[in-house]
Amino acid sequence: DRALAFSRKARLSGRTLPWAVMIEGFVAQARRQPDIAAERLREAREIRTPETSRYHAQLLRLDASILFGEGRIRETRDRLFDALRIIRRGDFSYGRTLDALAATYAAENNFYAEPLFQAAVRAKEEVGDLPGLAVTFGQLGRFYFDSENYELAEVWFKRDLEESSERDDA
Repeated sequence: DRALAFSRKARLSGRTLPWAVMIEGFVAQARRQPDIAAERLREAREIRTPETSRYHAQLLRLDASILFGEGRIRETRDRLFDALRIIRRGDFSYGRTLDALAATYAAENNFYAEPLFQAAVRAKEEVGDLPGLAVTFGQLGRFYFDSENYELAEVWFKRDLEESSERDDA
């Protein structure tokens, strides 16, 4: 809700309009509204704006999120690898991009997911992305649970719950 409130204000400013539209796309995707997310992605691509690499990386991330929701894993990975070629460690979205990439491997029960999730945790800790950390903790819990490593799953689920509870987001 805070993201949408920010986006409504940003839409009033022509200079931040592209970012506002993209935020709305990410929120729609998080709310499992892929048609709205796809429309916002199209809208964000059509807005005439000086193309920056950072903006392009976020477009790739939104596109990857939509593709992942459609089960198009290979294309999702391609977009995320492209985004990681642009996004640098220390950027707020770096950990979230690693997390999304790890999720593509976890979806196939591929153990490449584990080091990517761990790297996402480190990256999110570096920038203080506490809501993002809780997501990754939960992702790690699900990954270990699906791998039948119930002890590690419990550890990560507890960390997810603790982090979410501290922010009153459980």
